Amino acid sequence: MQKIKKSNDVENAIMIPEEVKREFIAIDNQVLTFKVVNAETYIQAGEMFKTINALEKKIKAFFDPLCEKANAAHKALTSARAAELEKLIPLKKHINKEMVNWNLAEEAKCKTEETRLVNLAQKEAETRRLEDAIIAETSGDKILAEAILNEKSFIPCPIIESSIPKISGQTMVTTWKAKIINEKIIPREYLMPNLTKINQ
Repeated sequence: MQKIKKSNDVENAIMIPEEVKREFIAIDNQVLTFKVVNAETYIQAGEMFKTINALEKKIKAFFDPLCEKANAAHKALTSARAAELEKLIPLKKHINKEMVNWNLAEEAKCKTEETRLVNLAQKEAETRRLEDAIIAETSGDKILAEAILNEKSFIPCPIIESSIPKISGQTMVTTWKAKIINEKIIPREYLMPNLTKINQ
């Protein structure tokens, strides 16, 4: 049995009745050195046990009302906190919606510009290929001219730097949702049995 470690901070915050302190010190010193060796000491141990139970009741009687008040205060504080945080939800939703919409609009602009640049590059490549084919045919090499016309141009995808500023501590997360087109090709590990139907 270990001695109860007393906390100075707790004692300073909660004024434990002196009577309880004295009774604990007295019984603490007796119990931890007590040995049951015969019938007489056995009876004494029983009396000590009664004393400990009585002290336990006193401690509970002192702390229980304080705990109830603390619990009530805790509930009131958590309710008040929840109410104040609730006010922020529509604000966060609105500003988040505005940021997401602008983000999507900027991304759409980037995609549009990328498509424009790809189309422009394709037209330029086609023009160059046609010019090279004409040169080849003019020089009498029809096979080369045909090969040039049939050659597919490689158009690298242009990278448009995003104009969306990075905000410290904030990250935009894209959430993808699957749509089932053909349930027959769904992998078996993604199938979930309908236990309600099975158990009927």
